[in-house]
Amino acid sequence: MKSYNDHLKSIKKSINQNLGIYRSSAIFPVLVNNKLDTEISFLSYWFLKRKIKTIVFNLVLRDKEGNKIFNRKINISFTKVFNFSIKKLLASTFYKLRKKNFIGSIELEFFSKVNMVFPFPAVMINLKSKNSSAFVHTCGRIFNNASDKIENTKYLVPESGFDLLPNKSLQSFFSFVNGKKILMNVKIKLEIINFYGEKIYKNYSYKKIQSFETKFIFFLNKDEKNFLRNKKGIVKIYHNFKNFYPRFMAGNFDIDYNLSTLTHTYYDLSKIKDKNPNIWKNPDRKKYFDSSVAVPIYLNKRKTELAVYPTYFNKPFYLKIFIDLNGNLTTIFSKKIDKINKPFYVNLSDKCQSYKKLIKKKILLGKIICSNSTGIPSRIKFGLNIFSESKLNLPSNVCFNTFLPVLNGEKKPSTFRWGFINPDKNFEILIINNSYLKNGNKDANIKIKFWNHKKDNFVEFFDKVKNQELKVIKPNNKLLLKNFFLRKNYWFTIESDNPFLSGYFVNFNKNGLVGAEHFF
Repeated sequence: MKSYNDHLKSIKKSINQNLGIYRSSAIFPVLVNNKLDTEISFLSYWFLKRKIKTIVFNLVLRDKEGNKIFNRKINISFTKVFNFSIKKLLASTFYKLRKKNFIGSIELEFFSKVNMVFPFPAVMINLKSKNSSAFVHTCGRIFNNASDKIENTKYLVPESGFDLLPNKSLQSFFSFVNGKKILMNVKIKLEIINFYGEKIYKNYSYKKIQSFETKFIFFLNKDEKNFLRNKKGIVKIYHNFKNFYPRFMAGNFDIDYNLSTLTHTYYDLSKIKDKNPNIWKNPDRKKYFDSSVAVPIYLNKRKTELAVYPTYFNKPFYLKIFIDLNGNLTTIFSKKIDKINKPFYVNLSDKCQSYKKLIKKKILLGKIICSNSTGIPSRIKFGLNIFSESKLNLPSNVCFNTFLPVLNGEKKPSTFRWGFINPDKNFEILIINNSYLKNGNKDANIKIKFWNHKKDNFVEFFDKVKNQELKVIKPNNKLLLKNFFLRKNYWFTIESDNPFLSGYFVNFNKNGLVGAEHFF
């Protein structure tokens, strides 16, 4: 792990062309069978965001053991959406897909002569079956060089921060792809914590993990599932991986591997002792909140739940959640977070019920503020669980962080955000104008473009998002876009004159599974 302060320093350093990032990459574990496909999707956004003229793109598909079975290299010099189906890639290699699962990996590399700033690209993996779609952004990658490896393995901490669902028909998993080096005598320790704070431990040992080998680890047997006691739980994954960036893809598959919840793990900082780089101090408490982020709060048959995990650096802070009632911020939840040893969940939709007569909307903006006058943890991570009230209640479990105040950050003239669109009738883009400013955040004038798989092809709209407003866009219901999407994955970009624009994109599947992710 790289500390948050070191992360900020590395971004500043990479802006210098001589110390820049010229390879950006992602590597995903993939699982495919007769009913489930894995799709990879990205927008060549570098031409819009970084004004880069040419990108060399390399795609490698490998089997479970790490053997290369497909390779494609493309020179990209234009903006468009790229979609790759693992099933179709396998078919092109004459690989016969049987009823049994195909497990392997797909690596995507992007090379540029111009600094790309970030070593991880905006790529989505989408696990898709007939009636469901779950997706998550880039998590794992292979290090660029020795200095990249040293910087990102300075601290070795466990990974955690996703929900283990108690449903008997589901199996919780985490997965990863090894790097170039063969690993010997690998040990992984799991600490499984249920809703009541009770713990059990498991150990996994591997004599050898081959280079680029893929691991899907399904770690709850029947008795351990009962240990959850019909409530959600979490797992802390203790590892010693330095061969690749150890951010795991995780979630819950059904027994037949036909559908899955999907998210990624995050750092567990609860036992780290290095205080200075893990505490963030507000540069101006009169001007800024110590940190702030906003989430959608669905009402009626759709719900929003906030997951709070025991993964924070040991520094107490106060968690408060507000909604806007007629221009006034009203507290719906308040709690001091201090040495929590178990996950807890806040049903934000239920917290709004006492104000039901005053609420005329189906979805609200929930403003989260974390505070402490002496500093707060520099990484405050939550899980966003959006779900539908149905027999198959499979929530989104989006991993997201609060935004920390940067001195004069409000003077940044604009922001550029982008994200993924699934061509489903119940897909929603949630645009949020929320800031860490205590006063003075301005309305956001936005230009939103929808991009398809054709070269430099987009449809453009203009809109305004007021301060402290959440705006819902349903792209598949827009008349001008109906013939534009053509039943493929698409992307959107948002340009704004406000530096604090953020948001989420959400897919409400017909069977009750909800796929969601935050904006890039």
